[in-house]
Amino acid sequence: MGICAAIKLILEGSILSGGRRLKIHPITMLERKIKELLKDVDVDGHGLTHALRVRKLARKLAEDEEIDVEVVEAAALLHDLARALRLEGDHAEVSAELAHQLLEEVGFPEAKMNKVIEAIKGHRYTANMAPRSLEAAVLKDADMLDALGAIGVLRAIAFGATRGRSLYHFEDPFAEKRELDDDKYTLDHFYTKLLKLKKAMKTKRGRKEAERRTRFLKAFLKELKTEIED
Repeated sequence: MGICAAIKLILEGSILSGGRRLKIHPITMLERKIKELLKDVDVDGHGLTHALRVRKLARKLAEDEEIDVEVVEAAALLHDLARALRLEGDHAEVSAELAHQLLEEVGFPEAKMNKVIEAIKGHRYTANMAPRSLEAAVLKDADMLDALGAIGVLRAIAFGATRGRSLYHFEDPFAEKRELDDDKYTLDHFYTKLLKLKKAMKTKRGRKEAERRTRFLKAFLKELKTEIED
């Protein structure tokens, strides 16, 4: 699907009653449109369920910060839209482009749009960009948290499978005598990225939750090592 086709899908249809547009909160409309657009299909861990979890996490992280929760919720719902739709290009940039169209459609406050777009553009872990606002920091932390813990294990396996990656190197699963390569092996991704995420957290609550979820990952890897090697 191309960007133009995706935008067309986003803009199609209005929420009407008796021929009149209902006055519904923009976030509620965003959630409805995202659910309609993405359905319940989430084969690689970046679909609707991911967006909803990140939104929930972001709201929790926002409780300790003086920020605009509406901006955070909108950014969380839209941050991986391009990945969920399997569009080409930098998914953060393309998601931001689609988000702008969708925010306008639901009547999101214009004065807040730039913060939403900025947060989406800067959420990628691999981009190594420092968040430009507290809202952006909360989104980035929430997105990283969803890559940790039990759901992180599930997402890593799903993502690796859709990319044709082997679960692990059959001779040296834990890369004790080789270089890590998470383009080939899903297990390597735990060491190249997932176990490092807790150090990248910017919020107090994010760091605390990352510690808990990272402990789970370590326990999982310990059990996995036992099962593979014994």
